[in-house]
Amino acid sequence: MASSDTDTVTFNASCLCRSSTFTLTWPRSSLPIPVRMCHCELCRRTHGTLCLFHATSPPPSSTANMCTYKTSPSETRYFCATCGSKMIDHSSSGAAGATKAGGGDGHGDGGRWSVSIAVLDAPEETWKYSEHIFVCSTLDGGFADWLVRVPGDPDDLPRCAMRDDSRLVPLGWRLGPLPGPGEKKTAKDGGEAERLRAHCMCDGVDFYIGRPGDKRGDEGEDPLAALPPSLRAADQSRFAGSLDACMSCRVAAGDPINAWVFVPLALMSAAASAAAAPQPYLLPLPDPAAIPSLGAAAPPTTQPTSPALKWFASSPDVRRFFCGTCGASVAYWVADRPGVVDVCAGLLEARSGARAEEWVEWDVGRKPFDSQSAILKRLVKGVEEWGKKWAAERGMKVVEEAEG
Repeated sequence: MASSDTDTVTFNASCLCRSSTFTLTWPRSSLPIPVRMCHCELCRRTHGTLCLFHATSPPPSSTANMCTYKTSPSETRYFCATCGSKMIDHSSSGAAGATKAGGGDGHGDGGRWSVSIAVLDAPEETWKYSEHIFVCSTLDGGFADWLVRVPGDPDDLPRCAMRDDSRLVPLGWRLGPLPGPGEKKTAKDGGEAERLRAHCMCDGVDFYIGRPGDKRGDEGEDPLAALPPSLRAADQSRFAGSLDACMSCRVAAGDPINAWVFVPLALMSAAASAAAAPQPYLLPLPDPAAIPSLGAAAPPTTQPTSPALKWFASSPDVRRFFCGTCGASVAYWVADRPGVVDVCAGLLEARSGARAEEWVEWDVGRKPFDSQSAILKRLVKGVEEWGKKWAAERGMKVVEEAEG
């Protein structure tokens, strides 16, 4: 719980596994604290989310048990070494590279700290949602089109083209026309492949996703058979995507709203094979039959294709994957649907932009998953309202659910 005295207020931050914790203390006079929604590629690829909700903060009380990743000589990102939760960033000077965070005091050489508000126990009135920044980085408006205004606020959120920019991006903007589902995507190595690249910031995790209609195996099995009906898009040339506000996903990604794309494992291939016959992209998954007896201790049955890939069992039947180098959330797997992974949408690299609409059919015409557990209720309600408007304008399904 947060603590306070007359002049200051202190909030607690914790990762998902609770091995990385710190406190932040602000002057009470600074409340409410401005929160920016950053859509830059760097934030998307280090968190695995479509944008990052962050606030300038005082230094953390500790950086113990955290790893660091330098996105530039002056920018350092901190994430839990065990569960991968994205915690806080620091802007200063220094050399590039990834190291274990040492010292534990959280006090560097000055500069600016920026915290992921999703890891704090601060009530929502602590924050003032101020603006979207780097919207042009998305190419298609990204998540900003699903949060135009927060309920209770009088004005729409400014949609800044870049950072601290007077140029505003209009609602509905995209850089170019939306490619059709059948259009080819150029692979990284120059070969043509109808595959979608997904990768983290450091490229330690890098794979391709085939089209839903691709057949696999000697008998041409349909990969969509692995998907429960609720996880299939109406347009079967695309994957289903949805938003999630649950506590565990919020803390793991360091973001209040996660965006998932539901992909059969059979359609994931290794990046190195993009111009040749697809080779499976292997995740270190356990045998589902071992889960009832071993739970979180059930060992992987395969070695991962990407050595940088790490996993954390947030419950006995769940594996959450993240990059051990840059910290990016990568995917979610649960034993009751073993042939499917939920891929973090922030990793996708589509021609059309961050939402990858030529590949993903976004089911945003309903409440984000587990909205009732969200700590930031106004924010989640705003995403629900504007997501429904976005879906209705496109003739997509809108679900009106009873409150409660």
